[in-house]
Formats: sequence, C-alpha cells, structure tokens
Amino acid sequence: MKAQTRFDIAFLGHYTKDTILLANEERIVDGGAIIYGGNVAARMGLRTAIITRMARQDFKVLEQFRGLGVQVFKRETPNSTKLRLVYQSSNLDERIIYLTSSAEPFTKQDLSSVRPPSSMLLRRYGEKCLPK
Repeated sequence: MKAQTRFDIAFLGHYTKDTILLANEERIVDGGAIIYGGNVAARMGLRTAIITRMARQDFKVLEQFRGLGVQVFKRETPNSTKLRLVYQSSNLDERIIYLTSSAEPFTKQDLSSVRPPSSMLLRRYGEKCLPK
C-alpha cells in the first residue's frame, strides 16, 4: 500500500507522556495534540496525518491509529516529551506544568512527506511550562 501525501488535516507535535497529580493520586496518560486531535479528526472521517518525534520505547502508543486509517510519520529521538501536571485544587483549569524531558525539535525534513491543504497551529493559552 502506497503512503498518502495529501491529507485533509495534519497534526505536527510531540507525543507527551503526562504524569498527572490530582487529589494525591498520580497516573500516567498519553497526551499531546497528535493523540487528541488525531483521534477526533480520524473519527470525523478526515484524511489525517500525524507527524511526531518520540523515544522508540513509546512507539507502541501510535498503534491505536492503525485501525483509524491515520498515516503516522514518526522520528525517533533519545527522549519523549514528558510533562508533570500538578493540580492543587479541584479546578481542573488551574494547574502547574513541569517539563521533565523533551523530544528533539522538528526540522523541515519532518514535513517533506505531508501536504495538507491548509495549516493549523494548536496551542494551549494561559499555561506556563516550568523546567523541573
């Protein structure tokens, strides 16, 4: 099967392995715009691509996209991006996010196989990422 190069939407971003601390309970969750956005777009019937950088030991997380028809473009880096999200109250809009490791930055080469019809920038507003 030949890989597509034309998509309705493409998500460029690091996979994040999020450690969430809420009400004295800690859990690890797969996150990032590629996980959330890629799932929604594919379930809406859009031709979807994901472009990401992550550690090899986390590649298995992307298997969920195989059955959804999402084309995955991944590059191995020494580390995946890891965040620690600390919720100090029951208000889930208020949290402190610590960056505990980061995947390598993207390059032009990462985009060479994908031609979406338009661009989209996904960003969380009002959040501060603090080194730990």
